[in-house]
Amino acid sequence: MRNEEMSRSSGFEEVSERTQSTRMKRSGGSTVDLVCKISSIVNNCSVRNKLSERIRDTLMETRGYLDAKIFFSDEIIYYVDSSSQIVNHSNDYSPTEHLPACARDFLKSDKLLSIASACKEHDCPLKSSNLENEHRFSFRLETKEKTYGVLCVNTLEHLAMDSEEFQLLKWISSEIAYALKRIEREDYLKTAKGELQKSKKSLRNLFNENLAVMIVFDPETRRFVNANDAALNFYGWDKETLLSKRIEDVNTLPAETLAEEMKKAFNREKIKFDFKHRLADGSVKDVEVFSKTVEIDGHDRILSIIHDVTDRKVAERELQRTVEELRKITLTVINALEVTMNLRDPYTAGHQVRVTALAMAIAEKLSLDEERRDALRFASMIHDVGKIKVPSEILNKPGKLNRLEFAMIKEHPLVGRNLFTEVDFKVPISEIIYQHHERF
Repeated sequence: MRNEEMSRSSGFEEVSERTQSTRMKRSGGSTVDLVCKISSIVNNCSVRNKLSERIRDTLMETRGYLDAKIFFSDEIIYYVDSSSQIVNHSNDYSPTEHLPACARDFLKSDKLLSIASACKEHDCPLKSSNLENEHRFSFRLETKEKTYGVLCVNTLEHLAMDSEEFQLLKWISSEIAYALKRIEREDYLKTAKGELQKSKKSLRNLFNENLAVMIVFDPETRRFVNANDAALNFYGWDKETLLSKRIEDVNTLPAETLAEEMKKAFNREKIKFDFKHRLADGSVKDVEVFSKTVEIDGHDRILSIIHDVTDRKVAERELQRTVEELRKITLTVINALEVTMNLRDPYTAGHQVRVTALAMAIAEKLSLDEERRDALRFASMIHDVGKIKVPSEILNKPGKLNRLEFAMIKEHPLVGRNLFTEVDFKVPISEIIYQHHERF
């Protein structure tokens, strides 16, 4: 019995000592010091777990709380077990740890509570002093935009919340919330900056390692400001030399014409250009250039993707030369046919020439393209080629033709069509020949 009384007496003495110590800590001067310390912490901490630790230590040191802890709302993962206890599964605490009732009320409620009911659970995550008459309170850490968590404090019943202490903790909770908002924003900016750096690195790699020739130049100075490896290989200069040059050093256009083309590219009026570019060895290449204005580091630049089309241009010129030669051969053959027809039918000699001249005059008035004019010229020159099958005696007969002879003459459009049906003129010349007589 005496031992029990001594133990109880010792407990009361410990509570009394704590009470006296806490009251001294909560004096007016101590409150001013606390405000200064809290202001310093919330303005200088950039990691929220460090912020939580320093707030806890400061509150326990200056206000005499048994414990203080911040529960972050985005770290607490919990469920309600069979005994209606909310079991915490966050990374910070053990899987079987229970939340205090004050924090539990905060988590279960949709209302913006500033303080919850007292809690006497001795398995609380807050450090237990194993003393009786403990009170635990919670304050929301919230801004207008978001709730970040809850601040829980553990104090003795003898020092329960008075109005001044309540307002102080409410202010501290508000300061913590805005500090958490700042940290969240800084973390977001840090992450965004990291992602931006990754994107820039990826874009640089995409530019430098691209197999297509790429150059970037300043539209004002016309000087190259960047070039990828493919461009260095194509032009034959090292990077330092190439970047010391201007666009007119490689483009063979006259300065005035080049300025007009650059203006079109800068104003996005045109993106595809056909140029000739001079290389380091003095050779000139046909290039197809795709240019567009882009913003790089706050400056307007023109990005150009360049394709060497020299071989293609050579092939196109060769093809054009071949087509022209074939056209000349075709015209020669048709002239030969016309001469042959005139020899066989002197009666209508010069007729096809006159028809051709008339047809070309009509084509001029109708503004037909060159291909259609050529087709019309060829068809006019040989429209009577089918008469080659008609005997010369009938063609040159001075008198009136009989029924059989006229029937043979009427067949010449069909004969002419059949002669040229298999010849590919890309236009229906055989049909023009067939239809040159509306009726007989």
